[in-house]
Amino acid sequence: MESDADFRARMAATGGPVATGPMTAQARKKEASAGTAAAPRAKAADADEDEEDDLKGVNLRGYKKTSDGRTTSFFNNELDEKAKALIGDITPQAIKPSEAAAAPAGAAGGGSAWNSAGTFEAKNKTEWASEKLEQMLVGVEVSLPEGMGAIKVHALKDLTGDAEVTTMRNKKKYLFDFEFTLEWRGGIKEIG
Repeated sequence: MESDADFRARMAATGGPVATGPMTAQARKKEASAGTAAAPRAKAADADEDEEDDLKGVNLRGYKKTSDGRTTSFFNNELDEKAKALIGDITPQAIKPSEAAAAPAGAAGGGSAWNSAGTFEAKNKTEWASEKLEQMLVGVEVSLPEGMGAIKVHALKDLTGDAEVTTMRNKKKYLFDFEFTLEWRGGIKEIG
């Protein structure tokens, strides 16, 4: 099998790829008798040196030289002193238990601890609102004008709907939609 150096020498001598199959025994004998077997190897070594010299000044596609002379991929980012000063110390730091306990419990707008950016968050408060409505409305008594009498709420029936507290962009909003029937009794005085 042909070595890399022999292949390069053959390519340099012929000006490009030619017959790529294995050399026959007769072709090897011809090459050996002509004394050209040593010459291609010397040419190959010279070609390698020339190739390295050519590549020193050439920018290879997708690669670049770093300030310390290393060849690296194009996407490797080398920071200058100004950028390093701007970023500061980015080495990982261990979290101490005392610092973790001192962290704030929630976001500034009243959202959850996980929602420090104040993005959308909704909490269902339907059960609490239903109980509170019944507490506030049952037993309310309203006086009629000019002392004509009074109306009193006795029961809250057919309560349906929902209530939510939403946090969006660090602002709390209270959303509710309820439908219900009030059972009431009233007494009217006769005006005489």
